[in-house]
Amino acid sequence: MNASFEIEFSSAKHAKHALQVIKSDQSSKVVLSVKAAPKNPKAIYCRIESHSFAALRARATSLLRDVKIARDTFAFIEKG
Repeated sequence: MNASFEIEFSSAKHAKHALQVIKSDQSSKVVLSVKAAPKNPKAIYCRIESHSFAALRARATSLLRDVKIARDTFAFIEKG
């Protein structure tokens, strides 16, 4: 099983920072790859692979939580 996400940020700078925070990860159950989106500099591309739906869902939830934290942090800093 796999899931793919292209997540857009408000700027290319934010996408670059998100790439640094949300790192690719590999465990015995789940593989997460994160890279810059090929055609959109303001986005990141994430792919999750797993043999188990439960593990896939758990990693997707964790990924989306990390994205929300990054977006909230960027918004807080911009409000300054």
